[in-house]
Amino acid sequence: MDGAVAEGATSNVFFVADGTLKTPSLAGAILPGVTRAVALELAAERGVPVETGTYDVDAVRAADEAFLTNTTWEVRPVATVDGVAVGGGPVTSALAAAFDRRVEACYGDADRS
Repeated sequence: MDGAVAEGATSNVFFVADGTLKTPSLAGAILPGVTRAVALELAAERGVPVETGTYDVDAVRAADEAFLTNTTWEVRPVATVDGVAVGGGPVTSALAAAFDRRVEACYGDADRS
């Protein structure tokens, strides 16, 4: 929106630059996202610095790694941004694994039929 990264069609955007996890601020016109909130909580639990703000697409293109979150995909790496390879990385992998553990701990014994 207005030249700033906001969100995916049904997902929240995260990227890592210089060891800091960054995501658009809720002050913008984005959905708060339950999975977004869990990803931020898991990052804090792991001591990953988090910053919310306003970012242009060049910041995501230049990121060390990037991922999207939503309830269906959970944590999914972004392969490319406008043809520029970005991909996942250690923060993406750690948060995806932590998210999987959280879901399993909360719902692993639930009847899945």
